[in-house]
Amino acid sequence: MSIAPRTLPIRSHLLGYPVDSVDVCEAVCRVGSFIKTGGFHHVVAINANKLWLAEKCPDLRKILWNADLIIPEYAVVWASRKLGKPLKGHVGGVMLLKALVPGFANPRTAWMVLAMASTLAGNLTITGSVANIIVVETAKPEVEVGFKDYLKAGVPITVMTLLAGWAWLSWFA
Repeated sequence: MSIAPRTLPIRSHLLGYPVDSVDVCEAVCRVGSFIKTGGFHHVVAINANKLWLAEKCPDLRKILWNADLIIPEYAVVWASRKLGKPLKGHVGGVMLLKALVPGFANPRTAWMVLAMASTLAGNLTITGSVANIIVVETAKPEVEVGFKDYLKAGVPITVMTLLAGWAWLSWFA
């Protein structure tokens, strides 16, 4: 994949939170520059749910404010237009990966890992899966499960299942 140098995306703000005004091509180029420079870079796909959660969760607010690239999903683009601050376009996380994966050394394995990880990573947070939300909401008022409480189980379970999945895919790839 050829990556042309680009300027930094225009960072806008929606409902008090940062979001980058990029299209898919610009987002791909930005991630390509992250890969070339090495090190850790945090890319966040922002949607309406994350904006709502950021109001309740200081840790998520911190993640948003420190992200290197914040790509807008459809509802955020729609809201930006309604609020008179239009963003360039919808860049969902899967759209970004669809553009990047063909450039990987082994795209088939990359798609398999992505499918596995996106399924298993739903265990990480309450909002990672609709089933998680249903269980947490149904448990109320008898049991109150907060974001950090859920992470205490979600992080180790997600890490262990991702490692097991990676080993499984490595064995059968």
